[in-house]
Amino acid sequence: MKDEEVRPELWINPIDKHGEPVDATVMEIAKRAWPAVIAIGRERRMYDVSWLREIMEKVVHATSMRLKKDEGVMINTGYIVTSCKNEMKRVAKEAGEIACSQNTRTS
Repeated sequence: MKDEEVRPELWINPIDKHGEPVDATVMEIAKRAWPAVIAIGRERRMYDVSWLREIMEKVVHATSMRLKKDEGVMINTGYIVTSCKNEMKRVAKEAGEIACSQNTRTS
């Protein structure tokens, strides 16, 4: 099997930061969405899988909390992938701002 075909394992803490169990359905949807999230991360030059795992975990925990507050929300693979894309944008922007501020200090 080629390296490109090997999918890094997804591990998400089943307990959120509030000590609440994460919704099992959201966890299953995240597992299905994981290959797409990896592919999008690579397209965006986010090669560090640990970042992608952190992004996925943050999205899954937030989504699970949202479901507990509003059971009428429909969650699917597309919802998780889009939420991860939005979080990737936020992380990239934050990293760019940090890099820019460090460059201005050294100039």
